[in-house]
Amino acid sequence: MSTSKMVRVCITLSTYLACCVSASGARAASGGPDGYGYYWVDSYEAGGPVYQLNNANTCTNSMTDDDYLIVSLGFTFNFYGVDYTDVTITSNGMLHFNGSTYISWTNYSLPYSSYDIIAPFWDDLYPPDGGRVCYRTTGSSPNQVFTAEWEDLTHYPTSTGGVTVQAHLYEADGSIEFHYEDTTFDDAALDYGASATVGIGDPIDGLNISVDTADVEDNQTSGSPHYAIRITSCADVDGDGYGTCNGDCDDNDANINPGETETCNGIDDDCDGNIDNGFDVDGDGYTTCNG
Repeated sequence: MSTSKMVRVCITLSTYLACCVSASGARAASGGPDGYGYYWVDSYEAGGPVYQLNNANTCTNSMTDDDYLIVSLGFTFNFYGVDYTDVTITSNGMLHFNGSTYISWTNYSLPYSSYDIIAPFWDDLYPPDGGRVCYRTTGSSPNQVFTAEWEDLTHYPTSTGGVTVQAHLYEADGSIEFHYEDTTFDDAALDYGASATVGIGDPIDGLNISVDTADVEDNQTSGSPHYAIRITSCADVDGDGYGTCNGDCDDNDANINPGETETCNGIDDDCDGNIDNGFDVDGDGYTTCNG
């Protein structure tokens, strides 16, 4: 490894130790949208994802430090409005769609540079010390799921414990899930995402769930509901502040959304499922605007 990398690690560790980073403090949460319209919700929230590790059975334990491999998804996946059929899995706990590069061993807030990134646990992971990277596509079209797993990977230069994290990409609706089996290195300066980025981003927008904060629980955390995060897209095409995931029944017309006032025009202006509601006072099926 380069001298600069080793120096950065020493500075980072000393900084975190000086600050006495605490163990996991994850909380029930959801957030978003980013500029494109992605939202996230965790497994504590009603309607949040259910923790589940998929069987990712194509594995490699020959990855070097700051390494990557490009694999086929087996289906077309839409990310920030762009369709992809291949994905790059890096050794540092992230996926991206930019081909032959590992991007960076240093994690950043998203968006980062010109890259399209999915980061379940972007940190300086170290495959040569053990562990492996696995992947698999399961199911049948149009409901296939791509799983990438970072299994028992230590932190550079070495750490006592290793993390196990999965990312799930869903063909059906373009949603993304992160599932956390183990997020501890047995080092308070690194555990629970204290030196990691969790989120997604493209060159313009970013959805940061956790950046250098020890709040990413795992299957080992006492009282945890087996921690997971789901990310879904809710693009606001007509720019009225509402997308299909938060009630817009016509995202091509800025005058139709849950924030509009219903008018007598034969249209469901406020997206409550009723046309011209409030204008049929006697309930005979006819409104004042149709006679």
